[in-house]
Amino acid sequence: MKIFGDKSSSKFKNYVREPGTFFGSNDVLKGPKKTFPCYDFSLFGNSSYLQTVEPKLYLHIPTSLWTTFTGKLREYLLPWRWKTAYLDREDGTPLRQILVCTYVKDGKLSDRLKTLLGKSLLVANLVNNHCYDEIFGQEFLLLQGQNSRDSTLISDPLGEGLRAISSNDLYCHIYRPRSLFSKFKYNLVKKFSTSWKEVTMRVEGVSEQILIRKSDEAKIAHLKLQDKPVLCV
Repeated sequence: MKIFGDKSSSKFKNYVREPGTFFGSNDVLKGPKKTFPCYDFSLFGNSSYLQTVEPKLYLHIPTSLWTTFTGKLREYLLPWRWKTAYLDREDGTPLRQILVCTYVKDGKLSDRLKTLLGKSLLVANLVNNHCYDEIFGQEFLLLQGQNSRDSTLISDPLGEGLRAISSNDLYCHIYRPRSLFSKFKYNLVKKFSTSWKEVTMRVEGVSEQILIRKSDEAKIAHLKLQDKPVLCV
C-alpha cells in the first residue's frame, strides 16, 4: 500500500492502524526504521546512546458518513495540514481519495510526495509521466525535448524572484481551479482573456478541464501519453 504516484522515492509502505490519542484509531503508513547516535551533555557527565525511530505518515481514510464529514472539516479548516491524495492498495482495486497529513512524525515528506499532495488525479498521472512541474505556485505541463533554448526563465508572479531552469523540456503554463478564489479567477480568464483557452485534457482515462495558452495549443496537441493524445478534440 502506498500513495499513488510515489514510485521509486516511496518510503511509506507499511500500513497499520494505531489507537487514537483519545478514541478511535489512526491510519498510518510507516517508513523504514532508522538508528542514529545521540549525545547527552550535563553537569554530571556526558553520555551517548543509540536511538531508533520509525517515520509515520498519518492518513485519513473515509469509511463512513462520519469519517467523510470529519475529513471535509480537516480539508477545509486545516488545508495546510491535510491535503488530498490517492491511495494505491497495490491489489488491483480502484484508487481511493484520502487525506494525508503534511506533518511526518520522526521524518519528512519527500519532494515527490510534496508535489503529489493536494493535486488532482489528472496531475498525479502527469507527474507519473514526468510531464508536470510546479514553480512559484504556478503549474506547468512539460513537453520533453521541445525546448530549443535548453533553458527556461520563470518569474514569481508576485515579483519576488526568478528561477533559471537548465532543461530541454518546454514549460507550458497551465491553469486549474484549486481553491474558491482560483475558481473565480479561472472563470474570469476563460471568459475575458484572449490569450488563454479552455481545453479538456485526458491522461490514462482521467479527464479535467484546464486553461492553456493559445500559443502553446499546437505544441500540446502533439503530446501523447500511452500512445494517446492528451488533448480531447
